[in-house]
Amino acid sequence: MSEHVIVLAHGLQGIIRHMEYLAKCIKEENNNIWILNASANDGTRFENWSSTRDGIDMGGERIIRELTTKLIAHVKETNSKPKMISFIGSSLGGLYCRYIMGRMYNSDCDRIIVQQDNIKIELELMNYVALASPLISVRALVPNWVYYSMKV
Repeated sequence: MSEHVIVLAHGLQGIIRHMEYLAKCIKEENNNIWILNASANDGTRFENWSSTRDGIDMGGERIIRELTTKLIAHVKETNSKPKMISFIGSSLGGLYCRYIMGRMYNSDCDRIIVQQDNIKIELELMNYVALASPLISVRALVPNWVYYSMKV
């Protein structure tokens, strides 16, 4: 029985292999975790380029569909519902995860809701990790005099 769901999302032009090592390390630490290494924005080199450049909402919606379909199938197979969820996104994947949390969050019960085929799963949000994501507002790579003049 998996108590905790972890969603991994790669970034711009990324592929599922970019997050495989992280998934392996997490699984080695705790086997009571169900990991979705999102492949919704994968494809060939050229397909992937276009699928990760069509916007945060489009990429986020693809991951939501994948998460819903695969998690519901997992629940039907194991006949148990997980209780917690965490998101780890690399680069653009961090923005996808933030979008997903906003779309799936239900403020009435303070939970992330996954629902399909008369099965409703309420998940407590545990962690959100953004690795090298644009949302952390890193300083622009410009000469120092330009950076300081923009601050004025």
